[in-house]
Amino acid sequence: MLHPLRRFARVAGRVAIGLWVGDRVRDIVQPRTGRYDYRPGLAAQIYANICVWIDQTIGWPKFPPYLGIAVLLGERTKLRLENLHDTNVFPTVPQPEPKAENTAYLQERTLDGSYNDLQDPRMGSTRTRFGRNVPNEFTWPDPEPLIMSPNPRVVSRELLTRDAFVPATSLNMLAAAWIQFMTRDWFSHGSGDIKNPWTVPLPQGDNFPQSPMLIPRTIADPTRPPGDTSGPPTRINEQSPWWDASQIYPPDKQLQGSVRTGTGGKVILVPRPGGGVMLPPPLLDQLAQAAGWWLDWAYWLTFSPASTTQFAIDWRGTTPPGPTSSCSRKRA
Repeated sequence: MLHPLRRFARVAGRVAIGLWVGDRVRDIVQPRTGRYDYRPGLAAQIYANICVWIDQTIGWPKFPPYLGIAVLLGERTKLRLENLHDTNVFPTVPQPEPKAENTAYLQERTLDGSYNDLQDPRMGSTRTRFGRNVPNEFTWPDPEPLIMSPNPRVVSRELLTRDAFVPATSLNMLAAAWIQFMTRDWFSHGSGDIKNPWTVPLPQGDNFPQSPMLIPRTIADPTRPPGDTSGPPTRINEQSPWWDASQIYPPDKQLQGSVRTGTGGKVILVPRPGGGVMLPPPLLDQLAQAAGWWLDWAYWLTFSPASTTQFAIDWRGTTPPGPTSSCSRKRA
């Protein structure tokens, strides 16, 4: 029995050395292109490819939980390798690095989402570039007027118009509102430039009140050098993409100060007519200025501050002193 084990150990050692040498050679032949150039080792890539094959031929749900998770971890490596592409490889005008006022950033959420990664403080903060889910070379937009063919208004009406009510049997309207509530936490392109709008001609018979339809154009990336056309256009995220409740605690310092009490991780709440609590009406009015406001979104903006405040009260009552807010914790 010992002899086969030694043979296996010898083979495994040679394979490990071969993979290590392969990684070093690859780094020399194909240098990294940027600080976010994700490059797992050859062993991890082989494992990921095997997991993808297993899932496509058998299906991960058919395995026991732990094996299914192992397959998903391999697929995650594959997806991250081929579906996340860095846009910071394009020219960038010098940007100031974040400056922490004290050491609170080590435990708490910062105003602009910086310092979640201490090795790269700006990563994921407000006003940083969106990444891509396809290789950058395939993200050049079609020139006008080709980009308007087919007409986006026609596409929208053909795909989304309902002639009869189609119920979602497993969801309700709160799910749609929750999705919108979350996307406002993760990203925003800003209000756009209505002085340089997209002009969408209306098809015959379309009774939309504005003809042609004017859509504010996404503002150009201000971190690119003026006139730079060395790569496809990039866009800036006005929000912090972390799951850090920035739709409740906005990156505007003055506005965020009007939300938080500053003690115990609680937000400012007032009695609501008919019972319960809510954010102060003037503050809700201010937050409601964002485009796309509707009733169910207002529900979540009322429910979430109340629930997180209660969580902060319970959390501080059952755990040792620590960060000042349940929502300020890095991974809460």
